[in-house]
Amino acid sequence: MEQFLKNGILFALFTAIGYIALTIVWGSVMPYNYLRPNLNYRMGSYGHMFSRVQEAEKARQVDVLVMGSSHAYRGFDPRIFETAGIDLFNFGSSSQTPLQSKVLLERYIDSIGAGTVILEVYPALFGSDGVESTLDLIANTPIDCSTFELVRKVNHIKTWNTFIYGIVMECIGKREAFEEKAQKKEDLYISNGYVEKELSYFDGEMKDSYSLSEFNPEQFQYFEETLHLLKERGTEV
Repeated sequence: MEQFLKNGILFALFTAIGYIALTIVWGSVMPYNYLRPNLNYRMGSYGHMFSRVQEAEKARQVDVLVMGSSHAYRGFDPRIFETAGIDLFNFGSSSQTPLQSKVLLERYIDSIGAGTVILEVYPALFGSDGVESTLDLIANTPIDCSTFELVRKVNHIKTWNTFIYGIVMECIGKREAFEEKAQKKEDLYISNGYVEKELSYFDGEMKDSYSLSEFNPEQFQYFEETLHLLKERGTEV
């Protein structure tokens, strides 16, 4: 029995090490996403989250902090608020659900020190699994204990694989060497977190993009926990 347990432990250890090694190699040598559908590490990806985080780490005592999805980082232009004497920082990210909002606030709210927080609320994201936004955060924000907690809560094979790969990329200094361009096709990153896009016009057919049947009670719980966090700090919401 004792030998069986030892063999079982050694096998589990070998399997874990082998899996991690294979994940790193596969992510490094496969050039196309369709060849690694469960590993999606994109530093400097859609939404300019990398640039936004670089500024967030230096932002101090802003008047207003905005959290939410692309509706947030494409909808709240700090330059407009500046004309009214309001210092606004936009911390939206692509498909940001209440879970990612909570994690980012826990990490940065004390250093940024905003007196008011605007939470952009999009119904579809209360039914989201949070995978897309978590992948965005893994690749474009520093990896720490809160990142692990985020990955654990989302608990998806794609986020676990990307998390493993991301740790290695961070250890070898890929983040420090990376520089994100402000202009990407039609998108232009504006200081303090806003993304400006060339004007276009809707010419399609309007369709519902979400269903109330997809409501995820855990996301609503994270939303309530965020409100509680801000209330404890005396922050206006």
